[in-house]
Amino acid sequence: MKVLMIISEAPPVISGIARAAEEISTRLQSFGHCVDIVSSNDIPRIELGELRLSSMLWKGLDRVLRRLHEYDIVHIHGPVPSFSDVALLFAALARRRSGPRIVYTHHCEIELPGKEVVCAPYNFMHRTLARLADHVVVYTPSYAESFTPFVAPEKISVIPGAGNEHDPVTSKPDGFNVLFVGQLRPYKGLEVLLRAAAHLGGVKLTIIGTGHREAHYRELAEELDLQNTHFLGKASEEVVDAAYAEAHVLVLPSLTRAEAFGLVLLEGMAAGCVPVASHLPGVKDVVGSVGATFEPGNADQLAEVLRSLQQNRGALQQLSAAARHWAAQFSWDMTARGYDQLFTALARGETPAALNWFPQPASSLHAMHMPVAPRKARAHIITPSLAGLTQSVRTMFELVTQQFGPSSASLLLKLPAEESLVISAHMGLNDVLLGSRVALRGSVAGWVASEDRPTIIDAQHAPREIREFLRRPDLSSALSVPVHFQDQVAGVLNLARRAHQLPYTQDDLHELVAFISSWEYFNANSSQPMLTA
Repeated sequence: MKVLMIISEAPPVISGIARAAEEISTRLQSFGHCVDIVSSNDIPRIELGELRLSSMLWKGLDRVLRRLHEYDIVHIHGPVPSFSDVALLFAALARRRSGPRIVYTHHCEIELPGKEVVCAPYNFMHRTLARLADHVVVYTPSYAESFTPFVAPEKISVIPGAGNEHDPVTSKPDGFNVLFVGQLRPYKGLEVLLRAAAHLGGVKLTIIGTGHREAHYRELAEELDLQNTHFLGKASEEVVDAAYAEAHVLVLPSLTRAEAFGLVLLEGMAAGCVPVASHLPGVKDVVGSVGATFEPGNADQLAEVLRSLQQNRGALQQLSAAARHWAAQFSWDMTARGYDQLFTALARGETPAALNWFPQPASSLHAMHMPVAPRKARAHIITPSLAGLTQSVRTMFELVTQQFGPSSASLLLKLPAEESLVISAHMGLNDVLLGSRVALRGSVAGWVASEDRPTIIDAQHAPREIREFLRRPDLSSALSVPVHFQDQVAGVLNLARRAHQLPYTQDDLHELVAFISSWEYFNANSSQPMLTA
């Protein structure tokens, strides 16, 4: 089979996308396929800071697109403005003349700070263009779900990337070592990490990578008096491996959805680094329940997460072991096998089934979350009230709804000395009023609060006491989890999916419990209270 891969970056360029091009093409060739690669090395482009425009339309037409009929499969990676767009259009035209089948791999969104007015319409247009492909591949479940308004679910496969393998790391050095690996470009968010490090003591920060903002970051480190910060620049593979082996935590503080996976996270986890990353679609899937995420651009939140890990050595070691186990489930061989399966079916004229090869964590792994430490006594009693929630709880609710993809969600707080719950936040429930009360008796949330029991509600797992939920034919499943404050049930979080969505699983329940438990731990050790008086 002859495959043409059209991708923005390929070796000798050093980047996650270039790594993917090399790893996938090498393995497909080992399976007996002929793979040619066209990248920006072959089609010149204009670069103005973060803005990059390809000459594919006028130069690529002669060099590449007129040869499409020679291939069985055209594998286009994007989005790359004026590069992948043109490739999709012309490949679709060639297919109408008995040309090749088209597979499109979507890596990320285009997000340039200050240019949202341009980026949003472009992202919408490019996802619409993806319909021209015979099949769409994304790296994570988050991106698969985000594509369903544009492409039929049966035409979307999840085939994750992977990282480099590392020798097992049995122990880490003393101290607290934090590592950043990536291009020194604005969207990578290194400035957020530097400002977070300024609030910490006893931290060694190592930065590997180059880019046009390197001088700025070095100056900022000096300005912040980060004396134990080391810029290693473009480091050899041996130096990078040594840095992974010494680091306790790998931070990916990216600011925008231009970061959608983060191969360095897997490479760090394989070496026992606990992943800490911005809460972005795709990235949060890779972190899973073995690390922590924080609001993009929020240096204070990042500092709080790092401080909690620094002060809890036992949790750090537990998460390190879980991270190694999680990373071992990703491999480039698995990635290439997924593409091989798709390409082979398409070349035979078949319609391939949608794949989901994103690893499913074992339930034992989900237990490896940040333990809930004994909560500190406070000088005053804090109770939930109709006055509302603090930003901490709002942030938790928003992050959960982003990560777990419900069609509707609600957060109910338990009123003190009353047999009722109050709806304090919700989404997707247009007929529900904030502040409405729900009785503890006779309701799903009330039963979960009274039993203090995380519950999945579907045809197989619904407890007898709450099977009335199953009378809702428009819903496929739900998760209902108690939220704790000062060792007491303070409320209940409910997530539900409609009948057309994939139902929640036991793994989803374990992951949600781990997420809430980790949040409770960080909140309990934060100076900000969880609920307002």
